[in-house]
Parts: sequence; C-alpha cells; structure tokens
Amino acid sequence: MPTVTSRALRRALFAMFATAVSVAGLTLPSSAAEPVRDGASQATAAASCWEVKVTNPAAPDGVYWIQTPQLQTPVEIYCDQTTSGGGWELIGRGREDWTYNYNGKGTPQDVSSVITGTAAFAPKQLDSTIINGLMGGRRFDSFSDGVRIRRATNTSGTSWQEGQFKYRFRDRWTWALGAGIPVTSATLGTSSFSNTTTYEFGSDSAYLRLWTYENSKNGYTRGFNFGKDGTGSTSSTSYIYSKVSGGNYGTPFTQAFIRPKLLSNDLTYDAIPDGGTSAQTIKAAPRSGALPTTWGVSGRGAGGSTSENATEAQAFAQIGNTMYVGGNFTSVQKLSLIHI
Repeated sequence: MPTVTSRALRRALFAMFATAVSVAGLTLPSSAAEPVRDGASQATAAASCWEVKVTNPAAPDGVYWIQTPQLQTPVEIYCDQTTSGGGWELIGRGREDWTYNYNGKGTPQDVSSVITGTAAFAPKQLDSTIINGLMGGRRFDSFSDGVRIRRATNTSGTSWQEGQFKYRFRDRWTWALGAGIPVTSATLGTSSFSNTTTYEFGSDSAYLRLWTYENSKNGYTRGFNFGKDGTGSTSSTSYIYSKVSGGNYGTPFTQAFIRPKLLSNDLTYDAIPDGGTSAQTIKAAPRSGALPTTWGVSGRGAGGSTSENATEAQAFAQIGNTMYVGGNFTSVQKLSLIHI
C-alpha cells in the first residue's frame, strides 16, 4: 500500500466527507476546512514569509510563525512584507562584533523582537540550523534572491543602503562570511558586481564597499564594514561604529534577510503512523561559552600590552586535579563568580 503524508490523508478524507454531505444536501461546517496558512499562530504556521504574503497580500511587516519539515517546531520570524514584494525573513541584525559561529548569537525571539534602533546594536543571529530549516530542505543557491542586507549610511540612522549577493555554489548556510564565499553577482545601492566573494567587494573606498573579514585596519571588528572613508564613532547611539583614529573603516548597523519562496502545498512531511512516532533522543551538543568558575587570572604582563597576541590566558590543560594556565597574566585570583 503506498505511503501518504498525514496532510495528504487529511485532505483525501476531507474531500470524501465533503462529497457525502453535498449529496445529503447539508452545509459543510467551516471549522472542518484546512486552516489558512497565514502565520498568525503556531496552528496556522506558514512555510515562509513569502507564503504569508501570498495568502494575504495586505500582510504587514511583523513577526509570523514559520514551519517546514526541517523545523519540526514552528519558529517566530520577523517578516519584511514591504521591500521588493515582501517575503523577506530576518536572520540577523546588529552593529559591530557579529559572530562567525555556526550557532549564531541569541534566540529566534532575540532576533525577531527588536529589529532596529540602539537596542538592536548588539548582534543577534539565528542558529544556522534554523536558517537551513527555513530553506525547507533545498540548497541555498537554489533561491534566486540570495542574501539581502540593509545598512545604515549615516550615524543618525536616517539613511539606508540596500544590497544583495547571490551565491555561486552553496548548499547550506554559514555565518563565516569572512572566509570569502564565492558569489555570482552582488549589488550595493545602484552599483553592481560579478564573480566576487563575501570577503570583500565594492566600487569605492567609502559606502559602496562591503568587507566581512577581520583586519587590523579597523581593530579586528567583525561586521558588514564600509571602506576606509565610511566614517563612524564609538558613541553608543551611532548607527556606524568605529574605534580607529578619525572614525575610518566604519561598521554600520545592518540587517540580513533571506527570501525562500516556499508554499506549504509544495512541501512533503513524513507520514505519521497510527501508533504515533517512535521516541527521539536529543543529541548532546557542546556549549560554546565557558562555564562559571570561582578561579581566574588577572592583570596584563609584558608592560600591559593589549595586542591580539598578549591575552591573559592563551593555553590551559588539566593534569590530575591541577589546572595549568599559560598566558600574559600577572596574578591568579579567586572571586565569588567570574568567567574565564
């Protein structure tokens, strides 16, 4: 007997029931209809922000529930339903110090709840597993819209620049943009580029330039950086950050979006047996951050140098019950609670 998905089975039974009540001259209760996938609740989660827009062309910008076969639990995603036809899913936002880590920074609620303004300056980025789930099992380079970025171009946050880049060959998402992922085409404002990488591209030394790698010229600041003449400051309210002399090599507040054009009817869910699914064991995963400890090191040796190669703790190892630490520190201390 062929296998059918639970959704397909529900629809087949619903069609049979509708035919039966039609013959009997009865009115079919509206509550028996397949729910409209408008993303307004977990029960009506849509396959994408694009489906929300298709279902309701008047859908405003905001947070919607999204679910695909790869996202077994619906996730709240901020949808830009205004720009270029809508359907854009916010995957990260922030000013300086974005992470290259696969698991991003923060929770989906962190990303979707505060999308702009000074409260959004500290970067929040979706876990790459969630971003890949938003693609519904498809390759990332199969979506023609690629990655869209929106960057502030002045310190007050009243002027913005749109940009996009489309991957040449990429099956899944990674935040390691500084590694130089090949792209077929890219835009910044009205300028276009081809056959470049996410490492750096642009047409001038100011605001029509984007580079994502770490470099001493801007103090190793990670972000969607401008060129040398794109200026900012260390002010907590500046939409462009810079910690170098003269404010050069600014790092603007940036939002990153993707637009997978998925519809629920096009997705295939695994069949659920009558007896339910078998138990699933959640795999253990390592934690990225350090655990709290009462011991640590303090003070800078070697004349108090603060260079990248003069950090307090540079190596450590446990032998028996003793922890050996090597680095540029002056003392070991015990406090009530510190992190190392």
